[in-house]
Amino acid sequence: MKESNTQKELSRVPRTLSESSNTKVLEVLFDAGGTVMSDIIIYVASSQMKDLFGDCWFSINDFCEVMGYERTKLQRKLTEKQLDFLFSNQRPVYITEQNGQKIEHPIENTFEAALYRLGTSNLSVAYAMNGKTQYKFIQILDRFEIKDNFGTKKRTKRNYNVHLSKDLMNTLLTEYNLLELKDYRNLPNRKGYRKFYLNLAKMIYLIKYKIDQGQAPYFTVTVDQLAKEFDVTVK
Repeated sequence: MKESNTQKELSRVPRTLSESSNTKVLEVLFDAGGTVMSDIIIYVASSQMKDLFGDCWFSINDFCEVMGYERTKLQRKLTEKQLDFLFSNQRPVYITEQNGQKIEHPIENTFEAALYRLGTSNLSVAYAMNGKTQYKFIQILDRFEIKDNFGTKKRTKRNYNVHLSKDLMNTLLTEYNLLELKDYRNLPNRKGYRKFYLNLAKMIYLIKYKIDQGQAPYFTVTVDQLAKEFDVTVK
């Protein structure tokens, strides 16, 4: 049966993705792949929540269909300058074995570079305790795997298995916002658009919380904050 166009695709998203303190971590590949690092987290979180064993095997086509990307853009090899910026002189290599032979597969396209950077990065969460600000750092990925016939140049059948860390998965039970994936993937992947949508989800949560607490339901955003979000200069 064909799905109704009105059917929602609600997904839980770690609230920390909308924190400004994590922008630099999650947008390090923005020029090459837009918000691909945040979107990998959103995609895997949605998939991992539905799997009892926490596995999330998917192809690049699966990801592009759900998150609104062009496959060729994500599979494009990064420039030497971009690779140097991301990895300096220690460029990562994915090592596996196939038909009894050791395979060394360089991590050098946009999507796989995003996966690797997620695996080596943490998200930060600030909270107040006893009148002081404290920071908690959350590992993003536990691991990822690549399954492919590396002896050919065909990349359409390459599959990935990505695991979010236990700490990040736990936030999907207690510290999450709800995202409508249909709306999200239709947004332009330009500076500010998708990040602002994540902030809207955060605003909705906070306003609902204030209503539940009997407080005035409002949320204030300054012009400077919006300008920074969309990379616009305010004169």
